[in-house]
Amino acid sequence: MPAGGQIGDGRRKTAGGYTRWRRLPLADGGVSTRMAPAGACSVSSRRGSVAFSDLLPAETAGADETLALGRQLAERLEAGDVVALSGDLGAGKTHLVKGAAEAFGVDPAEVTSPTFTIVQEHAEGDLLHLDLYRIESGDDASGLGLADLLDGDAVVFVEWPERAAAWLPAHTIWLRLTHLGADHRRIEVASGPAA
Repeated sequence: MPAGGQIGDGRRKTAGGYTRWRRLPLADGGVSTRMAPAGACSVSSRRGSVAFSDLLPAETAGADETLALGRQLAERLEAGDVVALSGDLGAGKTHLVKGAAEAFGVDPAEVTSPTFTIVQEHAEGDLLHLDLYRIESGDDASGLGLADLLDGDAVVFVEWPERAAAWLPAHTIWLRLTHLGADHRRIEVASGPAA
């Protein structure tokens, strides 16, 4: 950590040249190994624009950092927001939701991947966690009542959203999670489902 307890910053080479990055604080007062760019980032949600400029894109180095990022993201969300989490198996989608659940006062250990149950309800219905991996058609989505689940007042996190992208509302916030190797993950705002 730099002298004076300041959060470190620096430059990181990207495809477009160098981007200014900085280390972000953890909830316990420590400094994360996660880096975030200094540029602006906001996305549309049900109520307008949600600013993530100080959070995304981000790289996490372990489950604890992914949970911390999930908590920070959840603090920006409001009732009715839908967050689509795209990424391969093991990309950290469920860990991000565990962190979000913690911001809602839910023990992260209670949050599991809902692959077989498809929908998990937490925080007395204020938080829904959907896993659409097993959805194969529009009929499956309709039978699940997906439209009603996504049009309520809960904050909804959707894993494998590409399986029912046509059912997701226009105000859906799309995040892409990428496994970088070992315990490292990259979380960034996406413009929609992966091609």
